[in-house]
Amino acid sequence: MLIALQFLTFFLSLASYSAWLMVGGYVFLECALLSLFAFCLLFAVMDFRRRFVLVMFLSSFFLFLLSSVALHVFGVDAPFMGVFPGFFNTFSSEVVATTLNLLFISLLALLLGFVLGGSGPHSGGFVSKPVDVRYQTVVSEVSRVLFFVTIPAGLMRVLVKVLFVQSLGYLASYTSYAGAGPLLEKLAVVNTVCFFIFLGTMPGKRAARLPIYAYLVINGMTLFSGVRNDAVIAVLLVTVYYIYRSTLEERQKRLSEPGSKTGGVGGITTNPWVSGHERRLAVGAMTGGVVLLSYWSYYRVGLSVEHLSILGLFLEFFKAQGGSINVIAHGVNLASYLPSTNVSYVFGPVISWVNSSILSELLGGSGASVAHTVDMAFRGNNFGQTITYLVMPTNYLAGVGMGSSYIAELFVDFGYSGVVVYNLLLGFTLSRFSRMSERVENPFVFAAMMLALQGLLFLPRDVALAWLTNLLNFTTLATFVLVSAVVSIRMHREGS
Repeated sequence: MLIALQFLTFFLSLASYSAWLMVGGYVFLECALLSLFAFCLLFAVMDFRRRFVLVMFLSSFFLFLLSSVALHVFGVDAPFMGVFPGFFNTFSSEVVATTLNLLFISLLALLLGFVLGGSGPHSGGFVSKPVDVRYQTVVSEVSRVLFFVTIPAGLMRVLVKVLFVQSLGYLASYTSYAGAGPLLEKLAVVNTVCFFIFLGTMPGKRAARLPIYAYLVINGMTLFSGVRNDAVIAVLLVTVYYIYRSTLEERQKRLSEPGSKTGGVGGITTNPWVSGHERRLAVGAMTGGVVLLSYWSYYRVGLSVEHLSILGLFLEFFKAQGGSINVIAHGVNLASYLPSTNVSYVFGPVISWVNSSILSELLGGSGASVAHTVDMAFRGNNFGQTITYLVMPTNYLAGVGMGSSYIAELFVDFGYSGVVVYNLLLGFTLSRFSRMSERVENPFVFAAMMLALQGLLFLPRDVALAWLTNLLNFTTLATFVLVSAVVSIRMHREGS
């Protein structure tokens, strides 16, 4: 049945795209795009155990870039909050068609890259490598202790911003908020890195439960500062981890001798990682979370939701999140007006990382530009800042931002060729992520993968290389060195 649906969606996608090329009209392009997305999703779901990372990315792609298209097809794309017009009512038909075409090409290149990434030589199934249980145990203990020790810093960092927003307002957090202080900001990063290192030791479900809950609470509290992204990404990453552990558990059980059980760090437990009850609970929580986040979009700007039903709030969530397609459209529409003083938007995070590094300060560098200023718009190499300034300069200076999208950055920097090449590499990377996760035994490598995935899953509405700067962060690298050094000392003392 799924194979038949795959064939149908692929045929419909090609037929619709061909019709658009011959007669024009973005209606055909809408059909081609949604059909191609359905084909990609079916492809990922048919081998969910090996492609669950692709499923998560496609979910993000749909939420941030395709939900507006789907709502338009079904005729429910009324203005968001009753004020902001949708994608199809804002831009010319030429800009709409170019934007939809960029999304179509991106999906096609992504799928091709994923297929190429999985076509290399590999073993027919999961083969467990020998694990140094003592090493894993020490890493688990050290990272767990450091995670709990730095929790107060993580909580204080969030609380400081919450109090600031409650006092001065949501938009002020983008123009006047200077952070919770260097120490708290750095310790909060240490907290996150240690959390992922701990998860990389493959602890039992009971041992992992409290750290996971703490991580979700810390990131969930950011909602009270008006920011939704941290909470959403935290839920996505925990979901990825639960799916990964459940998949790993199933593979290990199939390879184990009947009746045998293994214990210790990374061992199989009788308590499954994802039970049927938890699956149902997750679906209910996800639905309720969508409604809650939609309500929060209204609350943080002081608007009432009394006129909206539960279904209305549900649809409003997709209208709000699907606005990232507008960022791409604005990039297409205003490409010739982008300031030449910006060197590169794709490599902007790397340029900012270099400018804000300690070495740059020692060499007398200019430092990074301040957000929501004219200097940032013209010299910050940040597409989200620049495009917001060009579209609504007054609101931009007041703290309003439209965000970014990796596709928009690639298009304005390198054109269609950049979009194709990057998505090919992205699909290849996501495929390798799925295959690497089958045999990663080093908790530090696993933590690096999760930190990178933190940026990769958010790419549809984020800068193209944010995932790289997550890894190159000085505090992140220092945390890896610190944990590794403490583990080495402990093992040396216990072995002597």
